[in-house]
Amino acid sequence: MSRITKSFLLLACCLTAASAASFRLEEAWGSERQLRAGEAVRIHVQVDDPAALPPNARIAVEWDAPELPGAAFEGERGDLHARRGGDWSKTLHALDPDVTLVYRAPVDGKYVLRVAAVTDREDPLPAFHRDLGRAPLANPLPVHTPDPSGAAMTVEITPLEALAGAGVLLEAEPNDTPEQAVDLPLGDGDADRELRVLGSQDELEYFENAQSGKGPDDWYRIVYRGSKTKLLTANLQVAEPVLSGRIRVYKAGTPSAEELAPSEPPKREDFGNANPVPYVHPPAETIPGPEPVYTYYDGRDINERIHQQDDNFRAFVARRLHPGETYYLRVESNQPAYELELRVIDPAPYDDPRKAVALSVDYQLAEVDAWLIHRPRNIAIHTRVRDGSSLFGEACMSCHTQSGVWGVADAFRNGYRAERALQSQRRLINTMYESLRPTIKLEDAASNTSLAPNDLGDAPAGSRVAGRNIVQHERTFRPKALHSYQQRRTANYVLQTADPKGINAAGKGSNFGPNVVFKFAAEILERAWRDTGNPKYFLGMEEKARAVLATGDDQLKVVDDLGHRIEFFYGLFPKRDEYLRTVAEVSDGDPRRVEDAAAFYLLFEQQAQKDVTRLRALQQDSGGWGFDLGLTEGDVWKRLDEEPDAAPTGVSLIALHAAGFGPDDPAVKGGVDWLLANQFEYGLWNKAAQTGFVTNAYAIRALSKLFPGTARPYARAAFEPKAGESAVETLARVRALQATGRADFADLMIDAAASDDPEVRRYAYLGLAGLTVARKDDPELSDAMRTQVVQTLIAGLGDGVKGVREAAFWGLRQHLLDDAGWPELLAAYASGDARTRQSVVQALVTRADLSGPRASMAPDDLAKLLARAMEDAHPGVRAYSFKAAWRWWVWNPGVRDTLNQAWADHLTRPETNVMAETALRYSTASMLMVNGQIANQTGGDNLDQQYPELSELYELLERRRAASDGSAALLDRRLAAVAATHFQERGGDGGPGQMGY
Repeated sequence: MSRITKSFLLLACCLTAASAASFRLEEAWGSERQLRAGEAVRIHVQVDDPAALPPNARIAVEWDAPELPGAAFEGERGDLHARRGGDWSKTLHALDPDVTLVYRAPVDGKYVLRVAAVTDREDPLPAFHRDLGRAPLANPLPVHTPDPSGAAMTVEITPLEALAGAGVLLEAEPNDTPEQAVDLPLGDGDADRELRVLGSQDELEYFENAQSGKGPDDWYRIVYRGSKTKLLTANLQVAEPVLSGRIRVYKAGTPSAEELAPSEPPKREDFGNANPVPYVHPPAETIPGPEPVYTYYDGRDINERIHQQDDNFRAFVARRLHPGETYYLRVESNQPAYELELRVIDPAPYDDPRKAVALSVDYQLAEVDAWLIHRPRNIAIHTRVRDGSSLFGEACMSCHTQSGVWGVADAFRNGYRAERALQSQRRLINTMYESLRPTIKLEDAASNTSLAPNDLGDAPAGSRVAGRNIVQHERTFRPKALHSYQQRRTANYVLQTADPKGINAAGKGSNFGPNVVFKFAAEILERAWRDTGNPKYFLGMEEKARAVLATGDDQLKVVDDLGHRIEFFYGLFPKRDEYLRTVAEVSDGDPRRVEDAAAFYLLFEQQAQKDVTRLRALQQDSGGWGFDLGLTEGDVWKRLDEEPDAAPTGVSLIALHAAGFGPDDPAVKGGVDWLLANQFEYGLWNKAAQTGFVTNAYAIRALSKLFPGTARPYARAAFEPKAGESAVETLARVRALQATGRADFADLMIDAAASDDPEVRRYAYLGLAGLTVARKDDPELSDAMRTQVVQTLIAGLGDGVKGVREAAFWGLRQHLLDDAGWPELLAAYASGDARTRQSVVQALVTRADLSGPRASMAPDDLAKLLARAMEDAHPGVRAYSFKAAWRWWVWNPGVRDTLNQAWADHLTRPETNVMAETALRYSTASMLMVNGQIANQTGGDNLDQQYPELSELYELLERRRAASDGSAALLDRRLAAVAATHFQERGGDGGPGQMGY
């Protein structure tokens, strides 16, 4: 029963219609409601003005349900901490001022909602395994907190008619145990099917969640009634995934001894291209109870394993479903709103190459996004109060994960589209651009590095991959305005740095050999030359062409080198007439230079023709290609028999396509047949690489070029409101609408944003965000419609439902990145309420370059806004202001002086809110270690690659310490806590770490 022991005022009973109450909190408030089993309601409780709460004030919200028959279970339940029951509770405070969830009554009876002040209760100190030092003790959560009496509150309880229909399902509490799992209506029979579950874990603490990893997860049940084995894929789609989330799969019953037996994973160094590492599942874990379950791994995706991490969070999973069996999904989203995207399909391999491509595109988007949400090197975040501990690792999009964008770019250009994992695609695009920081020493360039120093490290490889990624993406999609200069910066980076010897693609298996480096660099320079006409880019591209020719027959490492050189000549390098004409232009008609160019072109052409012949000779009898380059007998190449790999097979098919060979060519057909036969059941192609993301990308590129997709244009009528449609039908329609990205449908999204249903509003805002991921052949937003879109998103910033606000500020962020909405943002901050102002600052928690694309927002104006936010009356604004500020500081020199001054000022002023103080500690640690943490510093010979304004901030803090106004003691305590943050973390390779200077 309730922990609220004070008497409470009973305001309503036996209500059957929608009810709402607004009141001033005094001693306590309560409402009871009679519900029948299966009846569903949406419950919403909010503090109307969180900024008006006394510092650290707490308000308990509790829902008491009747006792459930047979609910008692006294034994241990493995890592399941929840207990079966119908109650739930949440503590509201200034940084988490509302709760919204759907509830489905498990039994007939009386249900009671209570709201009361909490003034004397010890909350657990969050213990996170990557911050085990004493720094959290610097400002623990208080046991005694002020009485929030008089706080204005709103409560709404709304009946819901149906929770499922039209391919969507609303998740409903209570579903914290297997016994209470929500049954998923996936139907009978063997047909493929899809279901989208719209869920929430808003009952969790939002800002500093001490329950991460042990909170009340959402459980779902699948009773599979088909007659043949099918594949289940589950993908967690969220708007703002700053926290790791995970899906775990269980099977009803108890495991066998074999499933329980521990298994030792093999050592990777003992394996190579010819003998890839075998995949070993972990031993089964059991959850005893009235409905016992155990972890289930049959059909598990190889990328669900732990990689440079000490816990396993995956937002995408795959499993086999067998007839007559019962399975469970356990979802820990750590989000106030999420979509669980479920598919039950025939597993690959397929005979239809288009079906194979579509499955692989879905996989690539979902799994690469899942990989980056729970970043390797222990950079993942489990609580919003915490910032990252390494600029290098947090900002890096490693070489293999860049393929989450370029790997699908050709498919989208050739008639395919993101039917699923759409939010994954949107975020991956942003991550690609944000991985490139403007350089410090190198002129007008950008660097993607996970290692010190700032401009170099491993950036010669990483920046070439990121730059080439942008080129591939922008062949189909328009870049957002603040992203539009990144391609130019990467071209300048290529011109100012030496080519690396290779490109890391998460171990052996993909992207090694010299020619991939030269081709990637040339793609970047070719695009910059065509955009600007600047001869330096043309000459740089020509230099890469000469370098790729110079590898000849003997300096190659793998078959991929042949494929990349063939594609370079036939698919990238200018045709002869254009090439010679351009050489004449850039050399002022120098006849010797033109003659030399003509001779070079002939040699390049002859080499490409020779490479095609050699490539064909190296094809294995099975149709695929291996890595070995074969042996020569005179002018004839002899292959060595080996098992093919999807990476060289994909690269070879791309090369043959570039050289003019189509699907009916015998060599091409053999390669296609081999790829189709060797696709993993959930969509991946891989053999030897650690993740296979790059290998998979080459297979997608090859097949989508040879077999274009057949996606039909969107018809507006399909997304217009229908007379008499039910609430779930409206929800399904708007969910589909948000996926279109069509500017000419923006008015429909704006209309949907006015819905009474928060789930509909959320999708409307995500749809408005998606208008910034526009294909070049789609209509553009007019200025007038853009204004309406921004105004709609601004209105959503103050929504009372947290999951809706997240979608609104994420959507506004996308338009800010497109250099729209800045005046409206400033006005919203100046006149908005506490929720709106906090959402404004959350929209600014991003990374973008203002100077290169000449943004309409002046850097100093942005810095002044963030400085004001640091002193805002609402602690939620203050907490997020620092998270936003250090990111803009790194990307924009023009904000640094103002933010340095504001930061130093704030560090000498008391902070009344404990959570805002904790956020300040983490963000200050991030700010002070932008040159690298203790295991990964920039220094010594690389001082010229450090941010000079960081030294100025340190000097400013030293002057504050020397001040005689009494603030030095507070500053010293804070700096000591900052220095102790991330205690004894040692990332080494771009991972987390404590301060080291």
